[in-house]
Amino acid sequence: MVKVKRALISTFDKGGLEDLASTLSGLDVEIISTGGTRHFLHKNGIDTTSVGELTGFPEMFEGRVKTLHPNIFGAILGPRDNREEFEKFSLKPIDMVVVNLYPFEKMIGESEDRLIENIDIGGVALLRAGAKNFKYVVVLADIKDYQLITEELIKNKGFVSYESRRYLAGKAFSLTSYYDAMINNYFADDIKRDFALPLKFIHSLRYGENPTQEAILYGKPKTKFFDVIGGKQLSFNNISDIDATFRLLKEFNEPFSAIIKHSNPCGAACGKDVKEAFLRAKASDNISYFGGIVGCNKGVDKALAEEVIRDFFEVIIAPSFTQDALNILAKKKNLRIIKISMDTDISKWDVKTICGGYLAQQTDDGKKINFDVVTNITLSEGDKEGLFFAWKIVKHVKSNAIVITNKKQVLAIGGGETSRIDALRVAELKASIRKHKLKGAVMASDGFFPFADSVELASKIGIRAIIQPGGSIRDKEVIDKANECKMSMVFTHVRCFRH
Repeated sequence: MVKVKRALISTFDKGGLEDLASTLSGLDVEIISTGGTRHFLHKNGIDTTSVGELTGFPEMFEGRVKTLHPNIFGAILGPRDNREEFEKFSLKPIDMVVVNLYPFEKMIGESEDRLIENIDIGGVALLRAGAKNFKYVVVLADIKDYQLITEELIKNKGFVSYESRRYLAGKAFSLTSYYDAMINNYFADDIKRDFALPLKFIHSLRYGENPTQEAILYGKPKTKFFDVIGGKQLSFNNISDIDATFRLLKEFNEPFSAIIKHSNPCGAACGKDVKEAFLRAKASDNISYFGGIVGCNKGVDKALAEEVIRDFFEVIIAPSFTQDALNILAKKKNLRIIKISMDTDISKWDVKTICGGYLAQQTDDGKKINFDVVTNITLSEGDKEGLFFAWKIVKHVKSNAIVITNKKQVLAIGGGETSRIDALRVAELKASIRKHKLKGAVMASDGFFPFADSVELASKIGIRAIIQPGGSIRDKEVIDKANECKMSMVFTHVRCFRH
């Protein structure tokens, strides 16, 4: 147990501070504080010692430098069994550090000058010093812990246990590492160097992809791209699918709806309004939509809600819901209703875990494509629109991927196959089972065709035009086959694999 005799308090957020300081004062703890904190405590009738009295220096540079002094850090960091050193420098130990930091996270999006002024230096140093010396020091970085420690101090007459000190030290290091990662992330124009990601703990999940796996939801600083406004708790898989749905919705400005299963679109379509888009998306795959996630890039009204509850869906996500729509959707008690912000930016960097490390890549924004007609067959404006639509969808299907569409409606998808011809065969089979006619449809491929066989099969099933990256050593053979089959073919010169 450690007896708290002297406490340093320097906080930006004064929430809960009066009760904590009153308890400390009642236990005859000497309180040392800085300018704003000292003023707050004095206003509430709590006596304090100025930091300047210990350092011999006033605060300087408008408060940028207050606590950075050996008389402060020596008193926190010094091992208590080294009495000679304390006496040599006339130091008295500081047994408790109560600090929270300048709100850098809240300033994200403000001017760079304001943001930089909210990079805390002394506070981070104090927390790390107190946490490093937790054997002797109680460090409080989280307002939510004030009550816990207040109760322990009262119960133990001013003493705090080793277990509590170690727990609080861990929380302090979590905060400082998150804080530094936010700053690192802000300055990370180029991540070809050591890099840290700020991950804010949101809450634990019931389990991961399977019940045997523990799972946690983390968030990015100042980012909350969805709100749960109805239905039961989200699962790991739900959240993964919500992200996949959101990324696809961001591709379209006109009314658009998609149905996602296992992070892959199974149906997708545009319409004159979002209700028509949803009905066309459902018709894309009248088998697989069951139990999927419905995504809409426009608000959900009563008419659309009445259509959605006719079937079983896990989740519906949209930027807004009318009250009538919410009343109708609430009839499905297990349906999660998710409101998303379409203004949220897609993450700049895509990070994946591997054994022993991580992979990081720029997110594919899909904007760097060409539209190079490489065949002799001309394209109508309708064909161009159809090919662009198919390309936007195929980007979101697991590779190898083929997407067949017509009139801005998905007709068939073959995804996650080990060969491109097999992806096309799967798409053809699914269209046949669902009784979709493919004659006159258009097709997108996320990678080049290594052989002309896919083009030949596409022609046999009635495909009129193809969009693909190009780049195969057999491109000429593939183009010649398309010309022979009187099909248009467009090269984007950019592939869009998704693994």
